[in-house]
Amino acid sequence: MRGEPTETTGPVAVEWRVLFEEAPGRGEDGEANDDRQAVSTLPARMTRSRYAQIFVLLCLLLLAFGYAFWENAGNPFVRSLPGPVVPAAPSADALAATGRDTILTEHLRIYAWGPDIAVVEANADAMERLYGESFAALGLALRPQVGAPDGRLSLFVQESGLVQWDEAASTVILPSPLAQAGSGIGSQAALLGQSWAIAVADRAVLDAAEAYGLPPAWLSVLNGLRLWLLWDAGGPLAEDRVTIVEWFHQPAGNPDRRNATAEICRRYALWRISPAAHSIPLACDRLKDPLAPLLPLPFALAGLNPPVPPPDSLDDQYTPAQTIEGKAYAIAIALLLEYGVERYGPPTLPRLLAALPQHHTWQTLIPAVYGVSAAEFEAGWRVWLGEKYSGIR
Repeated sequence: MRGEPTETTGPVAVEWRVLFEEAPGRGEDGEANDDRQAVSTLPARMTRSRYAQIFVLLCLLLLAFGYAFWENAGNPFVRSLPGPVVPAAPSADALAATGRDTILTEHLRIYAWGPDIAVVEANADAMERLYGESFAALGLALRPQVGAPDGRLSLFVQESGLVQWDEAASTVILPSPLAQAGSGIGSQAALLGQSWAIAVADRAVLDAAEAYGLPPAWLSVLNGLRLWLLWDAGGPLAEDRVTIVEWFHQPAGNPDRRNATAEICRRYALWRISPAAHSIPLACDRLKDPLAPLLPLPFALAGLNPPVPPPDSLDDQYTPAQTIEGKAYAIAIALLLEYGVERYGPPTLPRLLAALPQHHTWQTLIPAVYGVSAAEFEAGWRVWLGEKYSGIR
């Protein structure tokens, strides 16, 4: 796994598509706005087709963000979250340790306060690795941040409860792991790493869509790509990946499908996001039966081909992320990408992204990227799935 954090010891003092409120600034200038509404500055000259691609990408992402935000408005798991742990009044000696500190890595400038400082210092190198490895996995170089000190990206670890990436200001807000620690979901190091993994996956996928000029027909691949990045990074939100995949191949009344849903909803609620944000088929606002009806995962390449639109049309070229079909598609794509990287090597993923604009089906894309026939790739994928996930053949 990329950039896995490590735990530290010290005194404890104290939905895709969420985060439409501002986080406290802790006295810093500027405001932090949701990354998912931020778009990189576009070149001065762009073709009509390029504008159309960017427009459809934004529609896809904003539609999914809006759905997850709407779902969480009535999510009892979010409403039931405990507030931040409030510390006892610190002693005079302790007050000296509650100020702000700045931790520098090659590409990151991380601001932390009080007891969070020790956790950030111990895990800053892991955060740097995750940042670089996630972008490198997609064939992207880390860009110097325009207007930022030393070109570093500024991270603020504070009690916002939200993950926010402001591309224009080159800043990211991450929730305080100390404030989240009372949830019992993971160590402070794991909570910090998970918050950073959410932010990095969102940003890397948006940058990949722009860098490779993905056509509208293939934009739905981004949901699977983001889910793969999140799972590959590890952390609390990746713990149930096997359970989630096997849901699709269990009878509807299987109690195992219901037993894990409350815990998954509780984990996602800690970051104020819906499982639907990452294509997980849970409607956490329905406590009685949160698991959405499931369609079989399309483990055939023909079932993953995008629809063929009429010329110059943008209609029906992608599957919205909030639909049942979209979730099954995204999970299948995440597993396909995982198999491709594991079987044929990490360099094949950037090659696949670069080749998407030149192909309209997986049947022609697979040989161009992996050097084997689509039938051979599909057969190997099914064997791999059966070995890794019980009940899948």
